[in-house]
Amino acid sequence: MRRILQVLGPVLADPALRRVELAFGAFAAAEAAVWLAILVYAYQQGGVVEAGLVAFAQLVPAALLAPLAALAADRLRRDAVLAGGHALQALCMALVAAAVGLELHRLWVYAASALVCVAVTCTRPALGALLPALTRSPEELVASNAASGVLENLGGLLGPLAAAGLLLRGGAAPVFAAAAALMAGAALAVARMDLDPERAARPLQPEPGSVLTRLLGGADLLRRDVDVRLLLACVAAPSVLLGALEVLLVAVATSLLGRGEHVAGYLTAALGVGGLLGASVTVLLIGRHRLAAALCVGGLGASLPILGIPWTTSLPLVVLLLLLSGAGQSFGDVVGLTLLQRVAPGHLRARVLGMLESLHTASLAAGALLVSGVSAWLGVPGALIVFGLLVPAVLAVSLRRLLAIDAAAAAPPAEILAALRGDPILGLLAAPVIESLAARALPVTLPAGHEVMRQGEVGDRYYRILEGELEVRIDGRPVRCLGPGESFGEIALLRAIPRTATVVADTAARLVALDRESFLESVTGNPASRARALYTARRLLDA
Repeated sequence: MRRILQVLGPVLADPALRRVELAFGAFAAAEAAVWLAILVYAYQQGGVVEAGLVAFAQLVPAALLAPLAALAADRLRRDAVLAGGHALQALCMALVAAAVGLELHRLWVYAASALVCVAVTCTRPALGALLPALTRSPEELVASNAASGVLENLGGLLGPLAAAGLLLRGGAAPVFAAAAALMAGAALAVARMDLDPERAARPLQPEPGSVLTRLLGGADLLRRDVDVRLLLACVAAPSVLLGALEVLLVAVATSLLGRGEHVAGYLTAALGVGGLLGASVTVLLIGRHRLAAALCVGGLGASLPILGIPWTTSLPLVVLLLLLSGAGQSFGDVVGLTLLQRVAPGHLRARVLGMLESLHTASLAAGALLVSGVSAWLGVPGALIVFGLLVPAVLAVSLRRLLAIDAAAAAPPAEILAALRGDPILGLLAAPVIESLAARALPVTLPAGHEVMRQGEVGDRYYRILEGELEVRIDGRPVRCLGPGESFGEIALLRAIPRTATVVADTAARLVALDRESFLESVTGNPASRARALYTARRLLDA
């Protein structure tokens, strides 16, 4: 709780950031609520089979069109894209509410709901691009990104709980209507931002090359490197389980527990609570040299509790089992991501992680599709057992090679990890991002009198001091001294301006340096790094 208050307090004190961040929290709650509502509606129409097919049909177009939404956020005013996205989401949710309320044919309901899934893809890229223009310092920028994670987690928990109450009283229509009203309010909140148009429209650092070029770079590595393929499979398998489980929870609530469909909201929330708990524990794994055992613990923790659900009719026990499963899911996802970051070559790491994001969505869709056939063949208890055994089977087949990968994958130096975790700008980042940065950090040794950077030159690195004293000079005049534990160099990187000062080593010194790309990817919330923290069922903030 102290960590949450530490992150949220300064951000919510700023009026502009408060409007944007609370709108994002409302978005997260609405997104989780309507996803549950459409699965409940589909289950009522045609059972698990139809719910699985509907989930698959909605995830696929959203995954395919997501790059276009990111492109819009990179080419247009970010505040306009964010407000327009919220308004579009409100409109699509209202259409679903009307279609359900008027009892139109369910195909119209599914079509309108698919539009909702597509509309939500524009929010996260636009938010990540907008925050740098709203913040005044790098510390505030990182805190804003962390606050987005906190509010997304809270929205992901509260949304299903609110949906459960509305489903009990009136079905899916009130859920979509309430979500539409929530998103209309979010659109109004961010519609009139006091923002310099030039800064709002310009990316801090456009990525080189075309989207196709970047994707092919990652695909080529995937084709050549069996270790990367294996790790991707180990991370994707729990996502298949999650995709199936999201569909099955409605059937668990009704056919196994004998409760109403609204109880699926409480079960979904239990997964979210477990995800938060599992994510918070992963901070203890930063810098550990061996992670294969932790990956297996996470995979088994996600799967084995699911195997216990068919054998009980106790709601509290099922909630407990799902909480344990959610914790194992998020814990294993972070460990798998960390191993993947260690194995992937530095120049292709962002592309591999981008592929992992796409693979996560595809795995959710695959789980939703496969559960339709499996449940029709074996029933809900049989489907729970089959999908509960999926991850242990993948780990068992992969274990020997996984241990070899783990032995060869070096953890970043402990001193560098400690320096980055104590950094005022980088310290709030999620555990996998910090370890990824530590792996890319460069040790720098300076003799006394050496000029680290010069006023007016192009900024290419961010520095943190480990040992020694350095002097900061502006226009040739000394203005202050820097010592161990202090950092410098961020202004030119974040604002795309020349260096504002000269820094000279007064004594022999040791530093840690991050290149421009690594620093900006982490601090600005670029999807290549920050969205990986959101990957673990959107529950990966170290709170």
